[in-house]
Amino acid sequence: KQQYGSIGQIPAAFVYILRCFSILEGHGLRLDRNYRIVEDCYPYLASWAMRAKAADAVLIRSVLYGKSAGSKVGVPDTQQVLSLLRGLARVVQDRAEDGRIGGSQLAEDLRSSLRSLRKARALQDVLLQEVARAVDVLGREVAEKSLPSGLRQLVGLQRNEEDEAVLAALQQLRQALLEELI
Repeated sequence: KQQYGSIGQIPAAFVYILRCFSILEGHGLRLDRNYRIVEDCYPYLASWAMRAKAADAVLIRSVLYGKSAGSKVGVPDTQQVLSLLRGLARVVQDRAEDGRIGGSQLAEDLRSSLRSLRKARALQDVLLQEVARAVDVLGREVAEKSLPSGLRQLVGLQRNEEDEAVLAALQQLRQALLEELI
């Protein structure tokens, strides 16, 4: 403890927050077996992500990647991404259905939220890295399909484990979004 400090110590405020969440989760589960308090937290999480600094990108990745966050090849988890999108849609829908807010106020709120994305450095870092990774994998996939086999081997366009994971994640996200929209 003298050399490293309090490595394993959890701040008291965090313990109280966890206790409150577990109590709320318990009450919610008693009323609805499918209740997840995390679903209700996504609007607040999205708000935090908008204000997060670049150093918080690790936290954003852990939320987006879900179980694969600590794995060798982490990719965004389809269900996590869909839950975040549903939370965002719910916030927009709640604001639209709120009788106190007119259409022009809702439009201004949405414009303000989009402007705040410019300041969301951590979220931008994560999204840009994922878009670049997807474009890279898809570009190599197109090149592999269009080049003759001899040239393909010369250039070295073989898929690796990360490519497979990214393609699978993109396919799952595409399928889930299609099901969501239909």
